[in-house]
Amino acid sequence: MSNRMTISMPEDYGAEIEAIQKELKVSRSTLLRMAFDAFIREYRRTELRKRAAQMRDEYRVNRDLAVMKELEGGDFEAV
Repeated sequence: MSNRMTISMPEDYGAEIEAIQKELKVSRSTLLRMAFDAFIREYRRTELRKRAAQMRDEYRVNRDLAVMKELEGGDFEAV
């Protein structure tokens, strides 16, 4: 099911959107859905990285968690 929306964009986006949609041979709606999908994926990825960094930092300063890290042999540096 689709949810119709009306959005406003700067005028100079119009020509760029039209050029890209012609290049990709997709409708304007499809192109904008693709753009929103990419934005949402990147936003979620960024938020996940932030949370992982917070967890890593918490393990560094919380002695109880640090002991668990040592027992498990974990390393949060790869995040």
